[in-house]
This record gives sequence, structure tokens and C-alpha cells, in this order.
Amino acid sequence: MKTVSFPLLTSLLFSINSAMALDVPQKDNKALHVIKWKIAHAPKEYFEHTAKEFKKRIERRTEGRVKVEIESALFDKVNHDFQAQVDDVRSNKNQVSQVYLSQLYKVQPDFKVLNLPFLFKNNLHVDKVVDGKIGKELLASMKDDKIEGLSYTYSGGFINVVSVKPLEIVEDFKNLAYRAFSGEVNSLVQSQMKTDVTNEYIKNKDGTYSYLTIDKMLERGLISAGDATSNDARWATSIPKNNQAKYLTKTEHFVLFTALIINKEFISSLSQKDGEIVRSTAKEVSKIERDYVVRDGLKAEIELAKAGVSVSSFPQSERMKLKKRMVKEIYPIIESQVSKGLIIKVRDAYTPKVYKPRLITEN
Repeated sequence: MKTVSFPLLTSLLFSINSAMALDVPQKDNKALHVIKWKIAHAPKEYFEHTAKEFKKRIERRTEGRVKVEIESALFDKVNHDFQAQVDDVRSNKNQVSQVYLSQLYKVQPDFKVLNLPFLFKNNLHVDKVVDGKIGKELLASMKDDKIEGLSYTYSGGFINVVSVKPLEIVEDFKNLAYRAFSGEVNSLVQSQMKTDVTNEYIKNKDGTYSYLTIDKMLERGLISAGDATSNDARWATSIPKNNQAKYLTKTEHFVLFTALIINKEFISSLSQKDGEIVRSTAKEVSKIERDYVVRDGLKAEIELAKAGVSVSSFPQSERMKLKKRMVKEIYPIIESQVSKGLIIKVRDAYTPKVYKPRLITEN
């Protein structure tokens, strides 16, 4: 009977362990970098979904080298400052955030084009622009040495109107107590709709301001109609009946965009490989979010109709009347502030196909 000496056994075990180490990647449980992502405005459900998809993919693809921490603030319970979200990324307090395009007009005036009314025909048209050459060039040419634009997301996508009374002709909007989304371009839109816009910020006794969601404004009798995402429509139609919105009118008069931004110093601190993982993953989850929002919009229409809410399209003849007015009055103003020919480039990127949102899958 042959025996194996202790030194030889030790050597064999060492060789086996070494081979196993080569076959199975060793992961460092301690992250080298941490991305703090703060969610501080509605639609919270959409943004949380996007942040979680981002976290899952980033931590897996970087094998734990980059960790993502998500903080979700109670946007309707605290003083609300959209600009603070941008500033917190600029200062590297938070590394990533999702902000309205209107908050980035100062560093990229061309973003105003994407918020123009009646410019995008459908979601495929949006994809063609924001995921293509135009969208990439707009992000790359942002004049900000502290933040980098990663990708485009929907803060509700195509915007409709919820109201207490039916809206059937353009004149129905005149002097209507109305909650509108903020931003220079949308202010011009409301001027052409001739609504009586009510501020969504309410001044508190201590001099600060609180942000009111559409359902809170309806409950207080401050408005009788307003711009609405799918979630806005759900909230507006679920409050006490005396102030409840009973109509969802599909005007689809503009697209409410947000963008994913990241601190430049932070992303520069990553390895080239991890930096590219962050950039490509941001684009991927942004497309997933836009698809998610489209599906949720269709789901919301069914839910609202079942709940007795009148869901209808704004008559095409009236929609065209409103479109012609806005193109005539608003487009020349914005055209003078943005890159020459950009409006036409975006308009002509239209793809006349039926949009089918994809299922959420992971490669």
C-alpha cells in the first residue's frame, strides 16, 4: 500500500484550490464606488422602478465594484425643489438623479425642442429621436462641467388632461382653473390654451413652499382641470366625489420628459469598463421605463373606464385647431432660442409604425 507524504498532499490540495480559483471569479464584497440615487418627485412609482432596475444590473455587471443606494423621498409631504435635485448631483452629494428636462434648459437650450407641443407623433418617433443621433448629440453638448447627461426617460410620456367637466372644444379650456406642469415651454402652451394656471406651490406660514399634487389641488378646490400623467389621472379620479375629476381627455399635446444625469467627477473616477457599464445600463433602463410608462398608460385607461370615468380622445378637428395655433405662435419663439434646423430634424425623424412596448427582460 502506497502512502502520500504530507508535503505532497499539501501540494495537491494547493493545486486543486488554485484551479478552482481560476474557474470561479472571486468577487470583492466591498464596493469600490457607491452611487447615491435620490428620488424626490412624481411619478414616484416609475422612478423607483427605473432605479431598482438600474441597481440590479449595475451591481451584477460590475460584480459588486459599484453599489447603488436608492433614497425615495415623500415628494408630496415635503418642500419640493426641482432645482435642488440638479444641484445635489452637481455637488456630488448624490451621484445620479432623474430630473425634468426643463431643469436643464440653462445648460442645454436645445432641450426646449423636445418639450414643444404636438411635435412627436407617437412613441416610436420619440425613440428614434432620443435614442438616435439627435438625442446623443444633445446630451453630449450640455454646457456643464459638473454633470453628464446619460439618457432620456418619461415622466408620464404623452400628457393628457383630467377635468371635473367635459372638454370637447378648444374654447372649453378658456379661463379654466388649471394645474400645468412647470417649464418655460409649457408656460407658452398654457398661454395658447388660454387657461387660468394655478401654481402647484403653496406658500407656508414660515415662508417656505410646499408642492401639491393634482389630487390635493382638486380637493382644495384650487383647480377644475390639469395636465395629467397616468398616475395623476388615478389620483385625480379617486378623491371625494364633490371635487373628483370625472373626465380623462386624451389630448396628447406634449411629451413630459425627464433625463438621467450623473456627476462627471464621479463617473470619471470609475474604470473605463465600469464607466461604460454605467452609461450603457442607464440607456437600457431608460428605454425600459419608457415602455413601462406606455403600458401603464393603457392599463390606467382601462382601470378608469371601469371605475366610471369618461375616457375619450379630444376631437381630431379641435386637436388640429389647437395644434395650428401653437405651431404658429410658439414654434417661432423657441426656434429663435435653439440650434438652427433642430425642430425640423426632430419632426422629420417620425416613423409611421404602430408602437408595441416590449416586455421587461434582462440580457
